[in-house]
Amino acid sequence: VSDGQGRVFVSDVSRQAVYLFDTRKAELKVWQYAAKDIRFELPIGMAMAEDGGLLVADASLRLIAHLAPNGEPLAQIGLGELEHPTGLARDPASGRIFVADRGSNSIKVFSSTGALLSEFSGFGETAGELNGPTYLFWYDEKLYVTDTLNSRIQVFSAQGEYLWGVGLLGRYLG
Repeated sequence: VSDGQGRVFVSDVSRQAVYLFDTRKAELKVWQYAAKDIRFELPIGMAMAEDGGLLVADASLRLIAHLAPNGEPLAQIGLGELEHPTGLARDPASGRIFVADRGSNSIKVFSSTGALLSEFSGFGETAGELNGPTYLFWYDEKLYVTDTLNSRIQVFSAQGEYLWGVGLLGRYLG
């Protein structure tokens, strides 16, 4: 993910960290902490936060870490509400944070302050249902979801209504 100001963020599951490549300063930084005394375990999805910081989904810690623009941990979102968060997307207009929760095969929606607002979808194969949602992308007031184990991409409205999808389960995964 990029902040549009020459900073590119990359999560590294094997290193259990987030890399910051700052192209303007020609610097590389490694951010290792999801909270003050808690290191990342399985950082996967990322999205830019409203304040210019970074949101990081850690599937093992079962939380979204909110990091300041300098990498300092600020807050934890979704504690006790997420089972296996992977993908993240944020609607810049409303500030809502969308989380792909593979553990519950659902999309959970949080406010910019971290309050759980809603949840949609659930396990299944029919249109609008999910099996292993992994990555999210927000574009043009729509949420694109990689429905990994159903081998498709599904598109939902901002309110969680199924709009359309592409792909289908074939003989092999992928």
